[in-house]
Amino acid sequence: MGKSPFKLESKGDFTRTLRFLRKLENGEFYEILNKYGQQGVEALRDRTPVDTGRAADSWFYEVDLTPDKATITWCNSDVEHGENVILLLEFGHVTKRGYYVSGIDIVEPSLKPIMDQMVKDIWREVERS
Repeated sequence: MGKSPFKLESKGDFTRTLRFLRKLENGEFYEILNKYGQQGVEALRDRTPVDTGRAADSWFYEVDLTPDKATITWCNSDVEHGENVILLLEFGHVTKRGYYVSGIDIVEPSLKPIMDQMVKDIWREVERS
């Protein structure tokens, strides 16, 4: 078999990379996900219209860590008459009398600035390691 057409060279060392990977392994890096999860809950709560206050107070988040990814999921547990209230508010709905109620954009404007800042902070952490 002949020579491989690929050549890999490296200058310096892998100290920063290994330090970052150790932070991932120890779970230190994922603390930032809880910080932003809570900020998302607060932003969603603030933007949710208040009638009884139940929908606004029903926001929570979950962080799921697997070997290959980390996920933040924001949820709302306010269910009335079998329907998730946030979905009705977000996408609109028809009332019992047949009137259409337009949706209110709650999720995207609440979470976009938080997600943008989270990306910046995570990237800063990667560069610092």
